[in-house]
Amino acid sequence: MTHRPATPPPARRRQWTPSDSLRLELAGTVRCEPGWQGDVHMHPFWEILLVCAGSGAWRHGKRTAPLSEGDLILIGPEQRHAFAASPTSTLTLFYAGFAFTPDRAVTVDVPGPLSGVAGLSAIRDEVRLIAEVLTARGDGLAYATRRRLFHALTRLVDTVAAPDNNADALTREQALVEKAKRFMEEHLRRPLTVRDVARVFYLSPHYFADLFRQSAGMTVKQYHETVRLREAALLLRDRTRSITEISHALGYSSVHYFSRRFKRYYKVSPSAFRE
Repeated sequence: MTHRPATPPPARRRQWTPSDSLRLELAGTVRCEPGWQGDVHMHPFWEILLVCAGSGAWRHGKRTAPLSEGDLILIGPEQRHAFAASPTSTLTLFYAGFAFTPDRAVTVDVPGPLSGVAGLSAIRDEVRLIAEVLTARGDGLAYATRRRLFHALTRLVDTVAAPDNNADALTREQALVEKAKRFMEEHLRRPLTVRDVARVFYLSPHYFADLFRQSAGMTVKQYHETVRLREAALLLRDRTRSITEISHALGYSSVHYFSRRFKRYYKVSPSAFRE
């Protein structure tokens, strides 16, 4: 008779979400039973992981690194990763997600737990103490703890991140606008506002609106509608799709509103454009 291994119980998570402007996205602890496997995922923000107890493995792309108590990992934005508990050990992690200053060009390529970095031991001890305070209190991120955690995270990035000294402020602003354009091009079905796009890049709506207008020569709303209408023109070449279907596919509230906006841009109606 074949015995199947027992399925590990689900991970038990405690998480707190701050509500201030410290640019902390979240912080919490997760306890993973032996054999637990996490999903591959990524975030638009930075994240650190501290192994509070146990052992396991951490995967970043095609790289895999062992995890043991005291290991500290820094993960950059949009980096796909996953972690898992070893078959014989319960893995307890403290994690914190945070947004770093967007006007500073930094790159991080850390294939596994941090080591050999001057000053890292003090930062690790500080993060461990913060994790213990959060776990013991159980009442979320008190203001003093938030400030303490934020400063520890800033010190960590300052310690291990490599500034791009060749990128001047103008280049960084242009790169940010290009990223914003790509974001809008990838979200044609959504009616986006300046606030929606600015939030993605952790900028104030007023600053982002001025930055985008100066660089792109048009407002965020104008750019988003322009790319939607250009996409509509491409879709209209497919005569198997109705104009109503195309308008809905691009997120317009009604085919009548879509037709008015299309005619204003192309000087002809969608049906005439098709002929």
